[in-house]
Amino acid sequence: SASYPAGGIDAPVWTAGCPIVCGVGRQRLKVWDSKTAELLHTYAGHRGAINAVAWSPGGELLASASWDKTIRLWESASGTLRATLTEHQAPVFCVAWSPDGKLLVTGWTAAGTLSMVDVATGRPTRVPPEILKEELGGPAKNPRGVDAVRFTPDGRHFYGGGQRTGGLFFYNSADGKQAGGLSFEHFACGALTADLSQMVWGTDDPGSDG
Repeated sequence: SASYPAGGIDAPVWTAGCPIVCGVGRQRLKVWDSKTAELLHTYAGHRGAINAVAWSPGGELLASASWDKTIRLWESASGTLRATLTEHQAPVFCVAWSPDGKLLVTGWTAAGTLSMVDVATGRPTRVPPEILKEELGGPAKNPRGVDAVRFTPDGRHFYGGGQRTGGLFFYNSADGKQAGGLSFEHFACGALTADLSQMVWGTDDPGSDG
């Protein structure tokens, strides 16, 4: 059976069908083969601690979000840096891929700003300026911060929430307009069905039945 060297694995992130990624909370990532325990690559370059990682749908790219205000895209096969996305103006706390691998949704700033980013250009996309300014107050904004983001399985919506948001807020991928939201005290995590009709959620309140 596969065995990893003592002290070689910390903060592991496991995604089905992809290598194990370790090093969230540090400035360097290590990628291990999940079957053989072979060290495949070491990704170095961030100038601040890494807050989150996410594999692209096909597993070709790994996105890493960091306190250094960047997202870096790493190639799985070669271990090289594909691109550095520098459009964020504050630390990036979470990141997720759209099902087609063309968009990223990111959560950044302590104010809980969400942005959609075109992977090909590295720039925010599909969020009209008038929506940013008048309706959302930013590229989709939650009042008290966001810890996790995700797309629905069909890619038509994305959503974000966390301990500081007090709920889950979801948006249309086509134009960035807010599609709804649910408020909970002690909200910690959640997931939605593609049609937004059902949801499973978790709480960080030990006295709650949620």
